[in-house]
Amino acid sequence: DWSFRRVLFRSGTAAFDARLARMLGRKFAEQHSNSKAESEVLAKALFEDPRAIARLLSKAKRVKEILSANKDAFVSIESLYDGKDLRYSITRVEFEELCKDLFDRIAAPIKAALEQAGSHIKSWKDIHAVEAIGGGTRIPYVKALILKTCEKDSLNGTLNGDEAIALGAGFHAATQSIRFAVQGFNVGDFIPGGRIGFTLNKKSGDGETKIRELFPENSKLPSRKSISIPRTEDFNITLKYFKYEDLNVYKTPNDPLLHIAKFKITKVAKTFNNTWRDYLNQ
Repeated sequence: DWSFRRVLFRSGTAAFDARLARMLGRKFAEQHSNSKAESEVLAKALFEDPRAIARLLSKAKRVKEILSANKDAFVSIESLYDGKDLRYSITRVEFEELCKDLFDRIAAPIKAALEQAGSHIKSWKDIHAVEAIGGGTRIPYVKALILKTCEKDSLNGTLNGDEAIALGAGFHAATQSIRFAVQGFNVGDFIPGGRIGFTLNKKSGDGETKIRELFPENSKLPSRKSISIPRTEDFNITLKYFKYEDLNVYKTPNDPLLHIAKFKITKVAKTFNNTWRDYLNQ
């Protein structure tokens, strides 16, 4: 299911689409199998078919939208795989149970935003209104969770997310042109909530060292940093996200989605010996 794991890593409602799509794929396998083992084999083959995955994700997105306005939805995909069709009915309650762990992630970043707002905002009573932007806020359960977390009776929906993005992009483009005279407008990326660190281990495969922080929480991107790593032999360095426990995003600290990249540093001993020899010959 790696194709779905990659989707789950994205922010936003794509995670709900992936969860629904995976469930629909397994229901399809169960409908066209006579045993659990046969169902697993069919599901594996289905999830390795790019065309089938694309159709499942497209249908899942549509089902999610229907369930935002209705209590149930009927799923029908003709010739999903090997000439066989998918027919399935799903209720909003079933969808909410299926994505319960995803819904549980919503409260933590909202609370974190309040904590990072500054000393002048100490509680939700200091915030007059909460603006909800994005397709995910149309899901009834998401609305309920946001209202509960923010301690509000209603959400504002006066801003159009697509329109705001388009206007912002146009304004930013104008600041990059010499033909327009506009006020300064800076756009920056940063690491929300998490940190980037690294671990070291020898080339022989010894255990990794304790993770060391490279970029702290809310660091701007792109960023550069120079560090010294005393080593006299080849080693590996692994970059990864960490300190995400409070956001309840990952089940284990060894989740592969936490890893950013791994680099192999070679010829360290040779370089070290040559440098030392050149120093002695000075």
